Amino acid sequence: MDTLGLATTVKQTQSLIMADRKKKIKAIGERKRAIVKVAASAPRRRSRRVAGEEAETTTGEQGDRYMSEPQYTEETYSSDHVRSLGRSQEPWELFVDGYDAKGNRIYDKATGLTCHQCRQKTLGKRTSCSQCESLQGVFCGDCLYMRYGENLDEVACNPSWVCPPCRDLCNCSFHRSKRGWCPTGTLYRKSIAEGYASVAHYLVLTQLDGAEAVETAKKLGWWTQDQAH
Repeated sequence: MDTLGLATTVKQTQSLIMADRKKKIKAIGERKRAIVKVAASAPRRRSRRVAGEEAETTTGEQGDRYMSEPQYTEETYSSDHVRSLGRSQEPWELFVDGYDAKGNRIYDKATGLTCHQCRQKTLGKRTSCSQCESLQGVFCGDCLYMRYGENLDEVACNPSWVCPPCRDLCNCSFHRSKRGWCPTGTLYRKSIAEGYASVAHYLVLTQLDGAEAVETAKKLGWWTQDQAH
C-alpha cells in the first residue's frame, strides 16, 4: 500500500509540473502574438527612393555639417620656437640603426623602446630628455633627424639635451591633434626639397608670427637668400 501511495504522489507531482509548464508556454506565445500584432499595426518605414519620390537634399547648417572640411586652429611660431630649433654637425644615416641586413625594422616587444614620434617599439638607439626624464623624450634616430634635424649620436653626448616636446616643438600626430592643428603627413621630402633641415624647421620657419620672429630666423642663419622674406 505504501508503494502504491508513493507512485500516486509522484504521478500527481508530474502532472502539476506539466500543467505549470503548459501555462508558461501559453503565456509566452500570447506575448509573442501581441508583439507581432503591435508591429503589424505600426506604419512601415520606406525610403523615398523605394517610394519613387525625390530624395531630400540637405542645405544650410545641416548640409554644412556633413560636407564641410575639418576646422583647424591657426598654427604660428615665435622667436622662442626659432631659437629652440635643433642642429646637427653631421648627417644621421637613415634606415640603418634598428634595421636588419635586409633593411627591415627590428620589432621587439620585450626589449624594444617605443619612439614618441613614430610609436614603433623597435631595437636601436634612443634619446633621453634631461628635463622631463619621461617617455615623451624618447625618440629613435630616424625620427629625430627627419622630424627635428638632430643627430642622435650628437644628442647622446649632451647631458643637458632637451626633447622636442619640452621645447614646444613636437610635431607628432598626438600633440598636433591636441592643439587642433592639421596632420602633417610625412612632409620630410617636401621640407628637404625646399631647403629646410627637417619637418620642424619647415613648420616653424614658414609660419612665423611677427617681425621679431623673422629677424631671429635671419640672425640664426636658418634661411637661404631665396627663403628669406
